[in-house]
Amino acid sequence: MLADDLPPAVACGHAPDHASVVAWVTATARPGDTALIMGARDPALPALARSILAALESLKARAGAPGTPPDRSPRTR
Repeated sequence: MLADDLPPAVACGHAPDHASVVAWVTATARPGDTALIMGARDPALPALARSILAALESLKARAGAPGTPPDRSPRTR
């Protein structure tokens, strides 16, 4: 898989379906990260990108809610 050719500092992966992509990105993305979404002729990619953005915005909004920590634990590589 091409992801194996990337340096270890680059978090890269494969997901079996769109719901798994949203879950993985929202669990691993940190402020300032760039998420590159690729697919082979998948007409649903724009909707997937919007779903990821909405999930990240929801996390950001919840982080500002009382009783919620403002940041998740740091990532380890």
